[in-house]
Amino acid sequence: MNKICFVLTCTLAIATLAHASPLPFAVPKDVPEPDRPAYRAERGAVPDCVGAATLTIDPAYIDTLFGDTTDAPSLVDGYDCVNWQETGPETVYMLTVEQDMNLHARLVADVDLDLFLLTDCDSDSCAAWHTGEFLVSLPARDDPYVLIVEGYLDAAGPFELQLTGYGAGPAADVCSGATPVDCSVSPTVYPGDLYARPNALLADD
Repeated sequence: MNKICFVLTCTLAIATLAHASPLPFAVPKDVPEPDRPAYRAERGAVPDCVGAATLTIDPAYIDTLFGDTTDAPSLVDGYDCVNWQETGPETVYMLTVEQDMNLHARLVADVDLDLFLLTDCDSDSCAAWHTGEFLVSLPARDDPYVLIVEGYLDAAGPFELQLTGYGAGPAADVCSGATPVDCSVSPTVYPGDLYARPNALLADD
């Protein structure tokens, strides 16, 4: 008799985009989308990828980066995934990904800074964004991804960027602690409690 393992997950809300993202990503439900005046930026702007720090990240990666956009270049005024101005200076990170993984990025700042993930060094290649944090699925590839801390309008200042890597898809042993279910008995109610349970599935396409 074949056995099927069901994984019950608490999912994240998918952010509303101005275009279809090439990568699966989500943001927490309790982080509201900002209400900002519409603005159409010049397309195809190129951030400072040449002078950017390069990070090699994997499913076990965890780090907190501290930075300050105050004296950084301001080369991008907007992105194709949002319709408001991002005219403040931006700090750029190049992310090298050598195996499929999920990345949770969380931004903490006292000024109005935003997070953008690009698939290329081009403002029209936005794949994920938010004012606070997002979770994105990153396939391995030779070219790096571009992660940007950007200032809404002319905002600039210090920030804390928390990056955590996770394995892609469910863990290999996700069914090891599964509750046996007798499908021949109907109806049946199985009580459950997610408190202190492991988070076995971060994102899925």
